[in-house]
Formats: sequence, structure tokens, C-alpha cells
Amino acid sequence: SSGINAEYGETAKVQAHHFVESTKEYKKKLSLSGIKKEYTHEHLERMAERVGVLEEQIEETKTRIGQFKSVPPSIPMAKEKIRDLQTEITAIEREFPELCL
Repeated sequence: SSGINAEYGETAKVQAHHFVESTKEYKKKLSLSGIKKEYTHEHLERMAERVGVLEEQIEETKTRIGQFKSVPPSIPMAKEKIRDLQTEITAIEREFPELCL
């Protein structure tokens, strides 16, 4: 049993060494072929992570911008909106004086 395990261990070591060497050879071939680093798996993973962060930032920004959708685009329009709201508050206060303690 220990002989089989030792033989298996040596086979695994040889296979791992072969894999490492072939990986190095393929990387060398890719480098010589002029492949850009932007096309590597590692770079694409980093870019995907960056895209995820940017998407979160975009959503947060959209949420903050959404808070201002009801704000009029100019100062005169904003003043008019304030007057309208003040009129509405006055009407409510007259209708429900008990709320104005």
C-alpha cells in the first residue's frame, strides 16, 4: 500500500512539474506572439472587478440625483414652488388648527 502511495506521489510530482513547464512554455509563446496584456485572464478579471465597482458608484449617484428630481431647474421656479407650498401649508393650518400648537 505504501509503495502504491509513493508511486502515486512521484507520478503526481512528475505531472505537476510537466504542467508548470508547459505553462511557462505557453506563456513564453504568447509573449513572443505579441499578445497584449489586456487580453490575459488576470487582466480581464481585474477589469471586471473595476466595472463592478463603477456600476455600484453609478447606482449610488443615480440615487443621489433622484433626490433632486422634484427641485425646479431655476431659482425663480424654485421660489414659485416655495410660495405654492407655503400656500398649501397655510390652507392645511386653517383646516386643522389643532395641528398648529
